[in-house]
Order: sequence, then C-alpha cells, then structure tokens
Amino acid sequence: MNAYWEKGINLKANPSICEDIYHYHQTCVKLDKSKKEDGCELDEFQAHQLVEKVCDDALTVQKMREVLKEIDVDFNKMVSLTEFMIYKFSVDWKELANAPQSTDMSAINSAQEALSYANEKLDEAISASTKAKDDAAHAKHAEEKAKEEEVNSARAAESAKTAEANLKEAKGE
Repeated sequence: MNAYWEKGINLKANPSICEDIYHYHQTCVKLDKSKKEDGCELDEFQAHQLVEKVCDDALTVQKMREVLKEIDVDFNKMVSLTEFMIYKFSVDWKELANAPQSTDMSAINSAQEALSYANEKLDEAISASTKAKDDAAHAKHAEEKAKEEEVNSARAAESAKTAEANLKEAKGE
C-alpha cells in the first residue's frame, strides 16, 4: 500500500480503497481454512472464491484459470493478496516491486546520498587494497632480488678468497 500512497491508485486520496484492501485481506483469511492469518497464498479454488466474492463476477472454471494465469505472477499456482491486488488494480508488478516504500522524499534522498558516499568510500578502499597488494608483490620481488644478490656476493667473495689463495701459492712457488 505504501508504494501507491500518493501516486498510481493514490490511496491517500481514496480511503475507501484502503477499506476495500482490508476487506480483501479479511476475505483471504476466511478462505484460508488451514493457515488463516498466518497464510499468505490461496490455492486455485480459494482464489476463485476470492475473485467471485470481491469482484462480484461469476467466472467459469476455464475463464478463472485464464484469470489465475494472469494473476499468478510467480507461477506457483497459488495467489497471494499482493498478486490479487496487482490484478484488481491493473498495477505493473515490476513497478510495485521497485517502488519506494515511503513518501518522505527527503529521507529517501538522504539515504541515496549516504549510499553514494558509502559506495565512493568502498571504491577507494578497493583501490587502496589493490595498490597495497601491488606494493607487496613489488616488495617481495625486490626481497627475492636482494637475496639473489646476497648469494651472488657470497659466491664472488668465496671466489675471490680462492683466487687470493691461489695467487699466494703461486707467489710462494
């Protein structure tokens, strides 16, 4: 109901429709013999009864099945109150599913700004994390190079010692 409080069927300007919706809910509760108020969907027979009671329209079983195909948005062969109202008020279910659930646009705009700020900070954090990983990889590579140079230096020093010993021996001879 919040999605259409001020636009579309405009429930704010039509309190009688709000009463009708309450009546639809109460009818669903009465029709759902097993779950009552805990239920959220009606089977084909119960949905047929709902349409006949609240739409004042007697339908053949075949016509009702056609209507049910139109009503049953999630194709589970059950009809929820929301699906019934989508049918009853000719509402686009995609618009309903994506509609803001409030009429306080300043709060919605504030939340959108906060979300944008959070996304910006997330992007910055991801960028910093990527840079840190790159820096760590470069540091590891530099460390490996330094170790390699240290090994080469040790070999060169050993080679120099051997050469010096050979030189001493050659001078002695």
